[in-house]
Order: sequence, then C-alpha cells, then structure tokens
Amino acid sequence: MVTAEIPLYLTAKTINGDKVINMAGEHLGKIEDLMIDLENGRVAYAVLSFGGFLGIGNKLFAVPWEALSVKPDEHAFALDVSKEILEKAEGFDKDDWPLTCEQLATSTREWLAKVYTCYGYKPYWETGGPGRTEKEIPRETESEKLAPIDKKSEPAKEEVKAEESKAEKAEEARAEVARAEKARAEKARAAGAEEARVEAVKLEGTKVEEVKVEESKVEEVKAEE
Repeated sequence: MVTAEIPLYLTAKTINGDKVINMAGEHLGKIEDLMIDLENGRVAYAVLSFGGFLGIGNKLFAVPWEALSVKPDEHAFALDVSKEILEKAEGFDKDDWPLTCEQLATSTREWLAKVYTCYGYKPYWETGGPGRTEKEIPRETESEKLAPIDKKSEPAKEEVKAEESKAEKAEEARAEVARAEKARAEKARAAGAEEARVEAVKLEGTKVEEVKVEESKVEEVKAEE
C-alpha cells in the first residue's frame, strides 16, 4: 500500500470543507474556515463544525491550528483531543462569530487564550514571536548570514575610510595652496598697477617742468629783442 505524502503547503480553499476525524478514525465534523491573524501573519485558529457529535449541536468551534494534523490517506485532518475536552469546549453561533475588530483586540486575545488552554496549547503569540511556535526552529535571516562576513570585512572598511580621509585632506591642502597663489597674484597685479600709476604721475610732472623751461627761454629771447 502506497502512503500519500504529507503536503507542505495547502490553499485555504482546499482545506475548507475537509473532514475532521479523531485518532481512532471516527468522523467528528469538518473545517468550515480558517481565521488569519493579520498582525502576526499566521493561522490564529481553525473554525470547525461537529454536527451532532456528542450532542454538541450545530455550533462552530475555534480550534488551535497546532491541534490538527493532516491525514493525506484519509483526505482529512485529525484532531488529537479527548472526548472530555470536546465536551468542555465553548462554541459560538454560526451567525455570531467572535469579534475581531481592533478596538476589541484585547478581549479577543483573552478569549483565544482560553481556547488554546482548553486544548492544551500555549497561545502562539507567547511562543517565541510572531508566526512562530515552540516546535518551529527560527531560520537565519539574510542579514544574520551576512553578519560574519561583515565582521571580517570591518578592518578593510576601516582602511578604506582612512585612505578616503587622507585623500580628502590632500585635496583640501591643494585647494588651500591654490587659494594662496591666487591671492599673491592679485596682490602682485595690484602692486604693479600702483607702480605704473606713480610712474605716470612722475612722467607727467617731468613734462610739465620741461614746458615751463621752454616757456622761460622764449620769454628771455623776447626780452632781449
């Protein structure tokens, strides 16, 4: 006899309507729906109907997802709980589901904690973080995988930073030299311009004196005549 493999992934549509049996293979009911915890990103609980089993009636029941195990050979899910637990479980009317709005999050959590306790399970939000149960092994994230590599490369990073700092300082020194050269050139141009002005004034003064001498000579000649 070939045993069917246990699937790792199933769609919610595939699960809805699947029958639920006990460990003896007796039919208990079926899965009506799955309630998803959007904040933690996991199945909060499965919604089961037990029909007339044990006189339970037509109520719906919240059952921890961890309490169910897939039975591919029977195309069903097995619920490993005792008759006493099922009799104690509190159901809810199909037209009056537990409130799930944000304003009532605390009371909903309290109710769900009682459900988990009833079936002998610890609430999933108390078992190591969002979307993680006690049986699950935390997987190493990509950042955690790269952490050792980053630590090894820290000395190289420091060397690169030191070289970059040296290059920046050298560039600043070159810029300072360029500014000093420019200032000296401007001073030299200013000094040259002033010297040229002084020379021009001197030359103008010399020409004026020469003109006066010539005029004096002309006056002397006229006087002799």
